[in-house]
Amino acid sequence: MTAYGRGHAGPYLVEIHSVNRKGLELNIYLPRELLCFDMDIRKILKQFLKRGSVSVRLTRDKHAANLALPKANELKAVKDHFDNLAKELKLSGDEIDLPFLCNQLQAVGIEESPQVEKSEIEKGVLDAAQALISMKEQEGRTLLEDISKRSKSLAQDVESVAKHAKIAPEVLRQKLSEKLKALEVDQEGIAKEVVLFAEKSDITEELVRLRSHLRQLEGLLGSDEISVGRTLDFLLIEMGRELNTIAAKSFQLEITDQVPLMKAEVEKIREQAQNIE
Repeated sequence: MTAYGRGHAGPYLVEIHSVNRKGLELNIYLPRELLCFDMDIRKILKQFLKRGSVSVRLTRDKHAANLALPKANELKAVKDHFDNLAKELKLSGDEIDLPFLCNQLQAVGIEESPQVEKSEIEKGVLDAAQALISMKEQEGRTLLEDISKRSKSLAQDVESVAKHAKIAPEVLRQKLSEKLKALEVDQEGIAKEVVLFAEKSDITEELVRLRSHLRQLEGLLGSDEISVGRTLDFLLIEMGRELNTIAAKSFQLEITDQVPLMKAEVEKIREQAQNIE
């Protein structure tokens, strides 16, 4: 799921943005002076995040009170340098004003980088990660509510299919009886045909597995586990396979009409599950 969090590490703004991915992909963008904290930031984030493409940026906060400002001696050194260049090139030097000097100071890297402690970086990243998680949890509750509703609807559909499957042998016997009487096949022959066809079209095992998958699905929705997205995805793939088998085995119109609707519902749940970590 998409989420955003922010925090502050001394004069730096910490921003974390996450989008959906099956695995965890960390992309950390740091100013040169903070590159030494890259591994520390990764360790912190791996405690909270298990899936997603996560972008982390630390940038100088222009509104931070303790942002380092140019010093007079630094500006004077830059001015002397450009004054000498102007004389050497026989230029007037009229454009060497304060904004020009500040820009050049930053461009050539003479400006002193603000000092920040490791503890400040860790706190800023933690604050941003917790804000990110809070947004994920809020969206997650909405997703779980929707998936739970669809899961209960699927459970009702399974019982409806099971009800029709229960009377399938009798329905088959009646149909075969009508067709085979014209061919003067005896009742014993009809009974054998019914048994053979009933065995081929039996979907009891598929229904048992579907019920089991739905129970596991409900269990995961109420789980305290940090990451359940991959397990949900696996269960939904298995449910789709069971429904495909039921569709291939069944001959009753009530079942063959119901199964595509159930498959569509499973796909909708799977789409939602892709957003769950």
